[in-house]
Amino acid sequence: MITGQDLAKYNLHWMPTLMSDTQMVLPVEKVMYQAQEVAAVLATDRYIAADGVQAVQVDYEPLPVVVDPFKALEPDAPVLRTDKKDKKDNHIWHWEVGDKTATDKIFKEAEVTVKQDIYLPRIHVSSIETCGCVADFDKVNGKLTVWMTTQAPHAIRTVFALGSRTCGTFRREDPDHLAGHWRRLRRQGAGLPRLCDRCCRLGLDR
Repeated sequence: MITGQDLAKYNLHWMPTLMSDTQMVLPVEKVMYQAQEVAAVLATDRYIAADGVQAVQVDYEPLPVVVDPFKALEPDAPVLRTDKKDKKDNHIWHWEVGDKTATDKIFKEAEVTVKQDIYLPRIHVSSIETCGCVADFDKVNGKLTVWMTTQAPHAIRTVFALGSRTCGTFRREDPDHLAGHWRRLRRQGAGLPRLCDRCCRLGLDR
């Protein structure tokens, strides 16, 4: 059985996402939502795996709950991403594009303006593809091949390179080069990122 504490020893309990953020792989101290995975079971066959899952027992202690996105922005709301340094609220995104002055002028001079809060209920997609992957590592050539269902294979490849530090430029002491990778990924789109020369020599550009 693998827990978040096991992954933390290798700094794998939080992994990068495609939106330049990090996501909890397995919790170390607390779970963040109902039905969150808390452990992984490795086994040589499905029956041993089933027995291992049944053997997992978790004791939970209640924490303050926030489920309303508007209440989550109130000053006294419990902060969810305590892994973020100096994070004191739940505001996660601010994005501006275009000419703000011209836009404000148009709204100010308009005869009618309408404001509306739109609520989208919880949904669950019914995808036809399976949610899984198969990986094969060639020890001779040092090459990892992954077959998986994804709409962003190049972006996933970049995340794998980052997580496994396959790319020589993904060094903690070189944050500027790492940031450059992510900027190119966002600018060019998930399908057409450009990696460094070392990545290309390793075959990560294919």
